[in-house]
Amino acid sequence: MLYSVSFRSRVLAVEVREGLINQETADHFGIGIASVARWRFRIKPKAYLQRKPYKIDMAALADDVRQFPDAYKNQCAQRFGVMVQAICHGFKRLGVA
Repeated sequence: MLYSVSFRSRVLAVEVREGLINQETADHFGIGIASVARWRFRIKPKAYLQRKPYKIDMAALADDVRQFPDAYKNQCAQRFGVMVQAICHGFKRLGVA
């Protein structure tokens, strides 16, 4: 679960003010003990990189599916010059079975 930075800093402030240990702080706020320990080192959550698919152009894959609706995945992979797994991931992103 993602907690806000203000909540995280409030938890750590209460821990310092009341002299609690990790387990007591986790029980008091109803959160995991690992979360409390991790927040000491990094209070802000990690930023996740949202990458777009780089091997297959999704618009071209959608056009290919419309043009060849009954084609096998390995045939589609040959047309795009990628492995079948890349086509499977592309189909999943498009919502195609």
